[in-house]
Amino acid sequence: MGQPTLGAAAYQRAIESAALGLNVSRRTGQLLYSSDRIAHLAGNGLAILIERSSSYDRLFTDDEMAFFSTCDDLVDQIDRLVKDPARRMAIAAAGRARYHELFNEQRVAAYALDVALDRLDPSAYPWPTLYASPTPTP
Repeated sequence: MGQPTLGAAAYQRAIESAALGLNVSRRTGQLLYSSDRIAHLAGNGLAILIERSSSYDRLFTDDEMAFFSTCDDLVDQIDRLVKDPARRMAIAAAGRARYHELFNEQRVAAYALDVALDRLDPSAYPWPTLYASPTPTP
């Protein structure tokens, strides 16, 4: 929209000064797809507005992220959260905590090791695992 992109310190300052973070993907409807933007937003404690079609509502509740399905729904969510800073901050805090619980460095490293060492137990992770080894047939 004619604005320069932000990078490095300017990007971090912009995130730090924001109250809401919009996480919209060009790949709509792909199961749990997001760029690393979601980690930036959650890690910096923003209330995240995210498309319901992303399926992140499988991992997060409406008290942890603000889901929307249409542009009108997005506008309504923004309006409600701007008018209710306590609710916005509660969603941001809960979303940050849940994101860290799900995707902290230990859990992600354990998952990577489990996949690499072919010992993945899909039930050990709350997200869908796509790299489980096929069960051998007799």
